[in-house]
This record gives sequence, structure tokens and C-alpha cells, in this order.
Amino acid sequence: MDQQEQRPVVAGLQWLRVILAAAAALFLGLGMLVLTGLLAKTLALVFLAVSIAAAIAPVVALLQRRLPRSAAIILVYVLLALLLLGIIAVIVPALASQMQELVDRFPDLLEQAENWIDEQGWLNDDSIVDGVMSQVQRVGEGVIAFPLGLASALLEIVLVVMISLYLLLETHALRRFVLSLFPSSRQQQ
Repeated sequence: MDQQEQRPVVAGLQWLRVILAAAAALFLGLGMLVLTGLLAKTLALVFLAVSIAAAIAPVVALLQRRLPRSAAIILVYVLLALLLLGIIAVIVPALASQMQELVDRFPDLLEQAENWIDEQGWLNDDSIVDGVMSQVQRVGEGVIAFPLGLASALLEIVLVVMISLYLLLETHALRRFVLSLFPSSRQQQ
């Protein structure tokens, strides 16, 4: 009888262990998802910096035959900055002219919109005031959010460039560090 009574207790303890293990796995999995969500932007910036450094590394290695490594890295970054400025110099004037055309045509477009709305018969005086007030509020929120978003984007660009620059400058030291984490018998592999 004792043996038969112990079997349900042992089986119950095994199920309890399985349930606790599953709960722990679920908890850890959800925790990892939350942590990944919190670190996603940071990890994306680091990944971008590593990708840029890896893309630039062959050009730096080629230039390093004739120049010191630091000079080769600086030359590559200067050339990339000039290329980026050239692209901006081509795009910004076209964009500015299109914006100016929109500003010039805005009164006509506004009149067309008013005529179309009048034809539909959708508006009364109260809805016009409410619509204007909501749009003014949205513009105010945008005026505040734009400079903050721009500053954040510029800071992220500088951060990515600095991390990739560091990775290129300290490639050998980083390699030695990573290899030092492994036993010496595995370092040659």
C-alpha cells in the first residue's frame, strides 16, 4: 500500500516540476522579449556601426599600404562625408524648389479644397472652428517634436560614426581581447 500511495505523490511532484520549469521558461522568454524591445534601438545603432566599419575596412586596408592606418581611416571618412554632402547638394535645391512651388500654389489649392467641401455640404460653422483648432494643436505639437527628433537623429548619426571609427581604429586590440576570452589552444582556430 505504501508504494501505491507514494506513486501519486511522486507523479504529482514531477508534474509540479514540469509546470514550474515551463513557467520559468515562459517568464524568461517574456523577459527577453521585453529586454530586446528596450534595447532594440541601441542594438540597431551598434549593428549599423559594425556594418559600416566592416564595409569600410577593405578600403582602409587597401589605403593602409601607402598611408598609416589612422590617416587611411580619416581619408575614407572625409571622402564619404564629401560624397554625402554632394548628394545633399543635389537633392536639397530640387526639394526647396518643389516646396516653393507648393507655397506659391497653396492659396489656389486651398480655394479648390474649400469649393469641394462646400459642394459636399459637410461643414457648418462649429465643425470649421473645431477642425481649425485641432489642426493648430497638431502643428504646435509638431513644432515642439521636430527639433527634438532632429537633435536625436543627429546625435545617433554622430554615435554611429564614432563607434564605427573606434572599431576601425582598434581592430587589432579588439581582436586580441576577443581571442583572450578563449583558451590558448583554441586561439589559433
